[in-house]
Amino acid sequence: MRQVFCHGVFMISILAPWLCSGGLLQPEDLVYKGAIGTNWDYAGTALGYYPPGDPGGTADGYPGSLFGRSYHGNSEVTEVAIPQPVVSKTFGSLHLAQTLHAGVDINPDPDNPWCCGPIHVHGLQYLLPQGQQEQGKMYVNWGYYWCCDPYGEYNPTMGWINPDLSDPQPTELWFIDSLPVTRISGYILDIPKAWADAYVQGRYIGTGMFRANEPNSEGGPSLYAVAPWGYGNPPDSGAVVRSTPLIAYTLQHPLEDWPSLCSPSGQCHKCEEWNGAAWLTSGDDASFIIAGTKCLDQCAAAGSHRGTPSNYKFVIMFYDPDDLAAVAQGVKQPWEPQPYAYKDITEIVWHTGYDAGYENEVLGSIAYDREHGLLYIIEQYVYDHKPIIHVFQHEVSSGVGQGTPDMTQDALMVTAAPNPFNASVCIEINHGRLAAANVEIKIYAVNGVCIANSVENKNEFTIGQKTLWNAHDHSSGLYLVCVRIEKKAVTIPVMLIR
Repeated sequence: MRQVFCHGVFMISILAPWLCSGGLLQPEDLVYKGAIGTNWDYAGTALGYYPPGDPGGTADGYPGSLFGRSYHGNSEVTEVAIPQPVVSKTFGSLHLAQTLHAGVDINPDPDNPWCCGPIHVHGLQYLLPQGQQEQGKMYVNWGYYWCCDPYGEYNPTMGWINPDLSDPQPTELWFIDSLPVTRISGYILDIPKAWADAYVQGRYIGTGMFRANEPNSEGGPSLYAVAPWGYGNPPDSGAVVRSTPLIAYTLQHPLEDWPSLCSPSGQCHKCEEWNGAAWLTSGDDASFIIAGTKCLDQCAAAGSHRGTPSNYKFVIMFYDPDDLAAVAQGVKQPWEPQPYAYKDITEIVWHTGYDAGYENEVLGSIAYDREHGLLYIIEQYVYDHKPIIHVFQHEVSSGVGQGTPDMTQDALMVTAAPNPFNASVCIEINHGRLAAANVEIKIYAVNGVCIANSVENKNEFTIGQKTLWNAHDHSSGLYLVCVRIEKKAVTIPVMLIR
């Protein structure tokens, strides 16, 4: 079968590979595995996964360990083993996370000058050695719980510790640009290396925050990419670490309300709280997620951070990494990315420990085991002031990568000949075991503008199909053809020479 398109133009993938990345993880890809009990009192605002942890643990499918803030009101961090989760809503039936290292206060400066006394651990994220580091570090976000004005003040918020809690050696803290506490002192996560290398100059740490109606919290959750190891080992106390904004809503451009559910539209985000985030990957598929409380109505009282309990959903929001790449490259504004999907986990959440009006604080921090596709989400104050940890898992597969041949039976391969070409080029699409599939082809000019999109015609292609694209109306240059079949995507560069 042969088909001719009259507007074919292509752009080289190294200029804008985000235009045709892999597929997206969907809400149904996250399968609930159950919950884990803890002995942590008044905790839940920080959780981090440590891959080398618990080396002597049982081979139960849940390797590594979890670091968490184990007591409300201070900076005490504990390491625990990860037991098998249990699907139950009875605390006594859950397996408890056994302590590997009892709580250690990691505050580098207990007499810090912040306005309300002690600061709190808000986020934990392990990363392999970077820069001049000789060992991996657990990165720490610091902030307030609730505090006096000015909560939106500018303070240093990030540091790191050694993951050996017998000798954590906490660093002094650093600023993230000139950003206020309310934008960057909450969740912390690792950004996939290949993506970070391509778009944010190797900034492998993501950080952000959103708490309703706080000064400088603006119109929704945020995300900034940083690389503190580039400023010293460790950076000096009070060093300013530069960042790349990926999500930054404003009051004029807020997070969109859940379609058709929020009333009045444009008001619901003011009551929300988003305390956990992760960047999920499975082969070439990926999604950036944020978990928290999605408001379905305006706040209960003007100026209040509380809301009407019956009008909340506990959800996971899914963002397209391509949108974040477009922001990093200046093609989109940082307030433009919006969730492409929500996973409603309201029926999973126990919601037993909070009084009415505190629903926006139920879900806490997130930890992510990328290798095994395991997602750990804290639910705070479930039983006698103790949190539980909900566990989800997605399928893990190895990635093919853009334009990389793979001989598995469902591999997607795209070739172009001749290349370079004059006026027209033949694109051959091979997809292993699917005799026919919905194929999407997008053509991009060097400025990132899509000038042809076959998805509008819902074209179906057979294995080995050769499609002729004419580019006689376009000037010489480098172009990109993007081919997507279901969750697989390939980009190839071609050059038009007149």
